[in-house]
Amino acid sequence: MNTLNRALTANFLMSLSSGIILIAFQAQVAQLFGVAPHAVFPVIGVGLLLFALSIAIEIKKQRALAILWISTQDALWVITSAVILIWQPWNISAAGYWVIDGVAMFVLLFCIFQLKGLAQMNIRNGAKVLSFKRVINAPQETVWEIITRFEDFHLVAPNIDRVQILSEQTQGTGMIRACGHGQKSWQETCTLWEEGEKYAFEVDTNAPDYPFPFASLRGSWTLHPASNQQTEILMEFEVVYKKKIHNALLHPIAQWQYTKTGEKLLDNWQKMAEEMEQLKV
Repeated sequence: MNTLNRALTANFLMSLSSGIILIAFQAQVAQLFGVAPHAVFPVIGVGLLLFALSIAIEIKKQRALAILWISTQDALWVITSAVILIWQPWNISAAGYWVIDGVAMFVLLFCIFQLKGLAQMNIRNGAKVLSFKRVINAPQETVWEIITRFEDFHLVAPNIDRVQILSEQTQGTGMIRACGHGQKSWQETCTLWEEGEKYAFEVDTNAPDYPFPFASLRGSWTLHPASNQQTEILMEFEVVYKKKIHNALLHPIAQWQYTKTGEKLLDNWQKMAEEMEQLKV
């Protein structure tokens, strides 16, 4: 069990047990806090049970954005608890405030270790990795022809609206292209070329006007024959952020955004390749 799973499991168990206690033993809890029994205790208990359910789901599914949202809720709980402990707005017992303090300390630990685990997810050689696969009903040579139309990349990639080839060569290692989206622009260099099978681009993240928080960004596209008339395309992006904290706080959001972008790109390539094959029939 890794850091993330341990933190999520501990968070789940504490949220579940706390919810049950607040619902089943609300009179005793009220006595501990030095107040009369009140509906607020079971209401919070139900909220904790629902929170525990959301954690249980993510222990299995491991969705980065959802885990970030769980950690954000933990952070809000800690901040709220700190405000309550500082201002002490209610006339409750000292034991009640100690309970609030103790729970907040545990929740803070859950939050810290969950974020640490998030930062370690999908890491390869120090880079965050985004992977997409698709089987296309077209032979490998057709798919290769489609995915190497670099001058038309903006017609299939939803996050790019213009492309310009800057080098004399239009394909192969050393080819340079400029891409842009809105007011943002950047340059990419082809660093790997295996004719008919694989190519890779690296983005010039050191340019003074580079608009994204990446220290390095590399994309690769690999084709494998799935059958005589089918081809699997593997698209991977290796991202190193300028700040390590971005691995936990920024990457889940970026992953959510780029997943939609990557799937749309593959949709467009698949449509083009399969339509080309139909025209040959």
